[in-house]
Amino acid sequence: MIDVDNELKTITVRYGGAYSGVYDLSVQSDTYGEILTDGITFEAVGTITDFYPTSGSIYGGTLITISGYHFSDEAADNPLTIGGMSCNVEESSEFEIQCRMQDLAVESGTEGQILIFMKMSEEATCTTETEECYFTFTD
Repeated sequence: MIDVDNELKTITVRYGGAYSGVYDLSVQSDTYGEILTDGITFEAVGTITDFYPTSGSIYGGTLITISGYHFSDEAADNPLTIGGMSCNVEESSEFEIQCRMQDLAVESGTEGQILIFMKMSEEATCTTETEECYFTFTD
């Protein structure tokens, strides 16, 4: 448990990851046993909400910052590809991943879809304003 707010009647907990989906939860007390069981759910979904820059050199070196949620704090847990090519994850937190593109064998103007593979080997969904997570490679 991370936090309890008696005024708002909330409990904040940290969990170790889950497959995307909706889960039924229950709250238990060491003193009183199971105290809440009905109507409590948790939804786990890895999601990309934004990224920048939206384009970078075909020669590599571009540092890309991807915002979202349900990422891992461990960089190795969220391998990332752009256009099917690996982007080296340098930093990772629950809400942001930074990766650096390598030298690519693509033509200028090529677009590559951003895919983040979550800790449980699922892809994060894209919910940017345009609903597209494509990076454009330039000279």
